[in-house]
Amino acid sequence: MYRQKADRHIQDCRASQAPHLEISEAQQISVASYLKLGTSNVHERLHHHPLTGLLISKDLGLSHYILVLQSFERFYSALECQLNKNACPLSDASVIRKDLSSLNSGSNPLPELQLPVFITELNSMLGVQYVLLGSGLGGQVIAKNLKRTLGLDGKRGARFFIGSGKKTLLMWRQFLQNLESACTSKKQCRESAILTFQYLEEWLWQVWNLKMLARFPHNINI
Repeated sequence: MYRQKADRHIQDCRASQAPHLEISEAQQISVASYLKLGTSNVHERLHHHPLTGLLISKDLGLSHYILVLQSFERFYSALECQLNKNACPLSDASVIRKDLSSLNSGSNPLPELQLPVFITELNSMLGVQYVLLGSGLGGQVIAKNLKRTLGLDGKRGARFFIGSGKKTLLMWRQFLQNLESACTSKKQCRESAILTFQYLEEWLWQVWNLKMLARFPHNINI
């Protein structure tokens, strides 16, 4: 039952369309606004996912949080394989592993994740960075809840979500300024940003499905 429910949800997610803009409309708005509009549907769905939705809840438990970190570690590791090949080093997966180690979670029981190759040039890389850097803003809210509900901080369990801390907003604004001049194709940036969210959503549903079935297969390919 749980597998069928998750599979149906993934199919619905893939079938849903991002808000459509005519070419003339797309040319009139900033790259950041174009990406925000294009990713709004899948971004909102992630806020209500059974795994990530609890991150800002007072009902968040440690075992649930560890599963979220384990899920993110696999996802970020898969992303880093492509980003590193495009001269865009990312080290978030190592930060997540340090958080897991500080929580004495043991080895990650989730299977390795393989993502389709979709980061192939500058514009697709910028779309991914838009998602990853933007998530740092929400991470500040999550970090406060981790401190409040689980007593976690930068020294134990919450380093990933704390990220750059007070510098997060400034870094985000600087990225958006650079995005306007660096992006040469709004469409390509938008497509890679949407794919980043969609691949994460699909992966989280698979993890949730595995949690419900209480078993972990050797490999999962999206």
